[in-house]
Amino acid sequence: MISANPFDEITARLDRIENILIEKENRKENRSEETGELLSRKQAAEFLQISMVTLDRYRKQGLIESTKRIGKPVWFLKSKLMDALKKLKQ
Repeated sequence: MISANPFDEITARLDRIENILIEKENRKENRSEETGELLSRKQAAEFLQISMVTLDRYRKQGLIESTKRIGKPVWFLKSKLMDALKKLKQ
């Protein structure tokens, strides 16, 4: 489409670029939710705003689920922590 006003064409192209970037960002967010972000004990405690001792106690009580062990460290899925946080606030 050729417009008499060149700014209309530029605006239309910028709108298309913006839509492409929004779609790409949405796909990226969906992928990160599917794969899950792993957090260390320290990161999980900071995310939940609790001490690492409390985090360990909650994990042992089954209130918070540790998801993966890679070697000795314990790892937590951020999505599982968010679910646990909702339950703990109830």
